[in-house]
Amino acid sequence: MYYLTVFKPPFSGTTFSDLSYNINNTEPGKLPDSLSVDYINMISKCLTKSPKERPTAMELCLSIPSTTISNYAPPKVPTLSSLTFMNPTKSTIEREKSTSKSELKDICRPNFLLKTTLLDSLFPKF
Repeated sequence: MYYLTVFKPPFSGTTFSDLSYNINNTEPGKLPDSLSVDYINMISKCLTKSPKERPTAMELCLSIPSTTISNYAPPKVPTLSSLTFMNPTKSTIEREKSTSKSELKDICRPNFLLKTTLLDSLFPKF
């Protein structure tokens, strides 16, 4: 949780013995003040020096701040009508009708996308 919050480990060291010493004898880096007090307390409990004093997984689950849960908004799922391929425009229909069979064969070939995007950009036609 600490790493996911500040994008760095709570302790550092250039060697294993440095890291081990820092874990056992120093405090982790300060968490941003913008975090909720409940969240900071939860992370701090996980970083307690004595393993016996650290919370169990169940205790952690029960201590998740209620504000975190109440502010959670599930991702919005698009409706079928919002998907453009389900409601093509008139210009899209006309463009698809005018696509020749040879163009369709090219598009359906496995390496078409690779060839048209990567190779053509590296080796432009003269």
